Amino acid sequence: MKVGLFINTQFPEGFNLRERVPEMVAQVRAAREAGFASLWFPHHWLTHPMQMLQITPVMAYVAAHAQGMTIGPNILILPPLNPVHVAETTSLASAWAIASRNSTRLASASVSGRRGSTRASP
Repeated sequence: MKVGLFINTQFPEGFNLRERVPEMVAQVRAAREAGFASLWFPHHWLTHPMQMLQITPVMAYVAAHAQGMTIGPNILILPPLNPVHVAETTSLASAWAIASRNSTRLASASVSGRRGSTRASP
């Protein structure tokens, strides 16, 4: 069975949103290490007094820490959004996540390749 985690991006008035981002990253890392398969993010319209981070940049940011987990919007309110903007933003976030995963894999392969090398250094 695959289990996912719903990540809260909405906070009451007075919370410092900058302080919440490292907490979200810690949640993502803990979920990954615990074997969660996916991360899901809500999209709501920001209404006073609640504060809410935009999910596309947050999903792209945490993708580097998710390392192989599926990431997506659990709720995405499409009707009032421009469909071209949604497609562009989603494509950019997906490309960033893929590039981030690939760079992590390349860095790991490079490090492990150096450890296993039997060649003498010049």
